[in-house]
Amino acid sequence: MKAKCKSRRKMALIEKIKISGIRSFSEDQEGLIGFQTPLTMIAGANGSGKTTIIECLRYITSNSKPPGCGTSFSQFVHDPRVSNKKTVKAEVELTFTSKDGSYIAAREMEATYKRGKSTTQTLDCSVVEENSGRRSSIKVKDMDEFMISKLGVQKTILENVIFCHQEEGNWPFDTGEKLKAKFDSIFETSSYTNALEEMKSVKDCQVRNAIKKQVLLFFTFLLPQEVACLLFPGKF
Repeated sequence: MKAKCKSRRKMALIEKIKISGIRSFSEDQEGLIGFQTPLTMIAGANGSGKTTIIECLRYITSNSKPPGCGTSFSQFVHDPRVSNKKTVKAEVELTFTSKDGSYIAAREMEATYKRGKSTTQTLDCSVVEENSGRRSSIKVKDMDEFMISKLGVQKTILENVIFCHQEEGNWPFDTGEKLKAKFDSIFETSSYTNALEEMKSVKDCQVRNAIKKQVLLFFTFLLPQEVACLLFPGKF
């Protein structure tokens, strides 16, 4: 009798992404890109937004900034001066299916030009459960944890492998020290090392306790009761 094959774990599936107010994608006319399975090819002229799609996928899934954006997303959001506006709102919305349902996740940013200076701030995120239609507003940190949990992929894999930026794609050919640091991050070797150290600490503690108990038992059988009470007060 043939054994039944175990069912494989259902992987997350990215269905479509909606972009507005990001780089070449206007705030007034959002771009909608659907993804086919098992492969989607993106073709277009230079400057048409091919790289922006990957940047937005990386941003919505891991909250990572594209290279060259510095400490903020100021060069990622559509420049208000181009549209002759004081404020531009940018949004990236991702529709995907996880092992426990379908979701629509969105991140929003706002760029403001005032007194000759541009500032960018990140707004609260939102998640919609497609099955129930329930919409929830969550903070950025909670959104990061939600995406990693539902996609089933750690942040370093999203950043450096799945949605790796073309300007950072040569990291496998980096110097030894930097390459080691990258692999340590991807494979979470620090967590493994910490676990080993914790196990060693617990083992050492148990060995010390076992030695103390053996010494206590030794004196219990060899010493008179009165002497044992003096040497080990509270034990007898």
